[in-house]
Amino acid sequence: MNPFRTDRFRVLVFIKKRPDITTEEFNRYWLDEHTRVSLKFAGTKETVLKYEQLHVNQEEKARLKKIGEQVLDYDGVVMFDTDSFEKFGALLNGEEYIKDVLPDEEKFVTREECIVVRANIAPIVDHDEDLVMAAQMGSAGSPYLKLPTKLRKDRVRMVYTFEAKEGVDLSQAWLHRHAEVVKATPLGQSIIKYEQLHLAEPVAGFADNPNLKIPSWDGVSLIDAPSFNLFHDPVSQQMHEADLKKWLVPGTLSGLPIDVATIIDTDVGYEASSALGKL
Repeated sequence: MNPFRTDRFRVLVFIKKRPDITTEEFNRYWLDEHTRVSLKFAGTKETVLKYEQLHVNQEEKARLKKIGEQVLDYDGVVMFDTDSFEKFGALLNGEEYIKDVLPDEEKFVTREECIVVRANIAPIVDHDEDLVMAAQMGSAGSPYLKLPTKLRKDRVRMVYTFEAKEGVDLSQAWLHRHAEVVKATPLGQSIIKYEQLHLAEPVAGFADNPNLKIPSWDGVSLIDAPSFNLFHDPVSQQMHEADLKKWLVPGTLSGLPIDVATIIDTDVGYEASSALGKL
């Protein structure tokens, strides 16, 4: 059985703000102004199946740094699902994007410092399916269901990157064994969604910058849960770290705490969430 989704692929762009604007100005412009520009562009393109803005939760970021956790040095992440890397790449090289979207990006993003990840999606846990059942039953009883807002209130997200030890088979060590470890933890019992992103292409720069240092990431994990506090559970951390020692390069696991803004999502689960939130 193929562990990867065949109906879609994922593109993540790790972005850095312009140095002459504050974090608050960056987040406000991205969410309030750039959303309108990008939605006008992406909302009419069939190849764009999902578009999310991943805004860094500054309070949790400070908390992680205080306890000595490694935090990724980015100001946010743009997430797209597409039915084709080739079609999506053509969009970003097209006249409409260059004319309408790129100039607006340059108002708040330092494009030359952005990193792009193209990956296959391995769904490990997906309790968003509860929303579909709730919609069919005409019930808004899902514990993850709240009225959708610009920044979602039904979940938080942790983004993790890592480097694997030389010779490690990620299809075994990460996709199978580590996934089972995560699901068995107390955190795992509360996870809303857990996706592993296995690289389809090497990590690359988003714009032409020969001086950009490209990270040596071997994969990206996305874990959604109701609260950041769940990620600090000591039993979960011990189980997690014990397994990581077997296959991860020491000191390479880094995280980024995220508040999610879902702009476009063709998955039925999100459509159900939106509909039920209006009951």
